[in-house]
Amino acid sequence: MISIITPTYNRAHILCRLYNSLLHQTCDDFEWIIVDDGSTDNTIEIVHKFLNDNIISIKFLHQQNRGKHIAINLALPHCIGDWVCIVDSDDLLSYDAIEILSNHAKLVKSEEICGISAIKVTFDNKVIGKHPDDPVIDLPFFDYYFRMNYKGDRLLMFRADLMKQNPFPVFDNEKFIPEGVIWQTITKNKLVRFINSRLNFCEYQPDGLTAQYRNLMEANPIGNALYYKLLSEHKRASFLTKIRCSLIHLYLLEIAKKNGSDVTPVATDKRLSRYHIIAEIIMPIYKLKRILCG
Repeated sequence: MISIITPTYNRAHILCRLYNSLLHQTCDDFEWIIVDDGSTDNTIEIVHKFLNDNIISIKFLHQQNRGKHIAINLALPHCIGDWVCIVDSDDLLSYDAIEILSNHAKLVKSEEICGISAIKVTFDNKVIGKHPDDPVIDLPFFDYYFRMNYKGDRLLMFRADLMKQNPFPVFDNEKFIPEGVIWQTITKNKLVRFINSRLNFCEYQPDGLTAQYRNLMEANPIGNALYYKLLSEHKRASFLTKIRCSLIHLYLLEIAKKNGSDVTPVATDKRLSRYHIIAEIIMPIYKLKRILCG
């Protein structure tokens, strides 16, 4: 079984799209766990209509507005599936998505493969990013991006036991942390099966995490500093990637220090990191825009 987790915040007006795509799945071996992240719209009313329909298995959880990653943490103990797939509230799935993912999950016998990833496309079926033509390819997760130079968001499904063993870290007064923080832990020394199937249709919202990424980084410096620290230390990242991530990491630490936050948990011992030494030297010549968007 696949457990689909959907954190949602004030998306009552579009949540029905995802619901309808789940109603029409060619395979019903899934459950849908919706986590309301303190919405102020009529999300509760909309989800109760889904529950009253009693067509698919739905669990509905609530929390105060604390962020997507904490909503996922809340959902994980409630998952009964062998696999966990996070699907955003502004996305929808192709009607054969669960069937295709389930079939691949049944074929995965080795514990070495920890996840399955499919292609995301826009609502007009344009592929997001650059991906291989191979129908199936097994790779270390970050090799896909760092070594093969493929790009773009993908639908990700990981083994439930690994997800439950590696919840998102939580920092005081921070509501956003990149999901890549735990992907780095889950996929360490393991492979991900990348499939060339278009299963996830998405529409980035103006108020969504993707559109607001730069502002979210600055508003949540500790969690994001951790993400870039891990990337700067990743053995598969290129030299330039490590330098850029070190620059961003140092910049976010500066913001956190100005906010009076304790940066000890996400600091790097520069004696052990030549990339941070280089980054600290060249940091003054970079403007914020160049660091974050260059």
